[in-house]
Amino acid sequence: MPTLAQIRQEVSKRMGRFASGTATGGSTTTLVAANNALFYGDSNTPSDDLYPDWWILPTSGNESGNIRRVKQDGFAPATGTFTVPTAYAWGTGPANTDTLELHGILHPTTIKEAVNRALRKMHHLYTFPLTLVPDGTMDEVTNTANWTASNASLAKTTTQAQVLHGTRALSVTASSANGYAESDAIPVEENKEYFAATFFKGVAAATTPKLVAYDATGSAEIDSETWTTGGDGGIQFAFTTPSSCRSLKLRLQVVENSKVVYFDNAILLASERRLYPLPSFVLNPEAELQEIYRLKNDRFTYHDVYLVHDWEVFNDITGQTQYNVRLPDGTTTQPYWVQMWRRFDELSADSDSTTADLDWVSAGGLMECYKLLRAEAPSADVGAWEDRLNEARSDFRSKTRRFVPRKAIRVRSGLLDRT
Repeated sequence: MPTLAQIRQEVSKRMGRFASGTATGGSTTTLVAANNALFYGDSNTPSDDLYPDWWILPTSGNESGNIRRVKQDGFAPATGTFTVPTAYAWGTGPANTDTLELHGILHPTTIKEAVNRALRKMHHLYTFPLTLVPDGTMDEVTNTANWTASNASLAKTTTQAQVLHGTRALSVTASSANGYAESDAIPVEENKEYFAATFFKGVAAATTPKLVAYDATGSAEIDSETWTTGGDGGIQFAFTTPSSCRSLKLRLQVVENSKVVYFDNAILLASERRLYPLPSFVLNPEAELQEIYRLKNDRFTYHDVYLVHDWEVFNDITGQTQYNVRLPDGTTTQPYWVQMWRRFDELSADSDSTTADLDWVSAGGLMECYKLLRAEAPSADVGAWEDRLNEARSDFRSKTRRFVPRKAIRVRSGLLDRT
């Protein structure tokens, strides 16, 4: 998966006027790279007018991320030295082995913003469960704000080897036996049947995940199940709320001390309930939502599902969420899955990665950069930037058709059992 740093570098290379390397030293106003033919030679090779006004971005070391601009006469090829204005001196300065990037057309932050604008226009096929649990998909927020730790440490993980569905899982590491993550309280009806489920990936040997339905009103466990076989799997069970139970929490528990489980999805459904909240990442349900279905069995295959017909989306007039989906027949004691086109998440840190193809997101980022350059160019240069923009736009549209083959997906959906 490409990182933000890799995408930024690729976009800058395609625009031209980009270089990267490793420093051999520096000071608060200089960066020395006397180890690279791009930056170091005699007085003529490379030319001393190559890098005036370029942005220099240290990408490791004490000054990592602290962007400065090379002075108009600030490149000395005889020593491989770049000089920045004294008024914008670094606090410590680059040092030997620090890595660096040089950008000659746009500020690196501007390129990052262009990449994120492109990601907001790019979509991928994504499946999530209907659930009454806040952040039950584990993908609504990047933090663990909707989960409370008890004798455990919590974190969100995006590591593919730890995520079964979607893009994130909740890591629960027990600091004593039976440590758990507890969901926010969920309003429920007394004496009513509910269904709870969770999934996990790569459970290690001698590690036991446990799912607990907990009566928050009466402070008592209602029901629970464990998983003892390791590997990938899930726990699911139906239960009935006790009399006087008005609030319920799900606990994602690890039985053994010092063990970790990556819980992916926390599902709570009410028997025959028709209206369910949609997660906050659903922004345009009429265009984004594709199918809603439940499995015929425990195998997660497209040929073993029942499609839900005639579902509808409504604005949530209570303001608790943005949209609700209405199922004509209500839910049963099985997970219900929603397939949608979801836009890619934006990237913040250089190490943040995306599942978007590198060429695709780079084409989109380049297109957004050329839009900005065209808008800010002197009138004499607008035509040149327009030509580059049209080329980049054509490339981006071509790759979008390749990676978002909507017609192919819909034809494949037609093969589903609609009984």
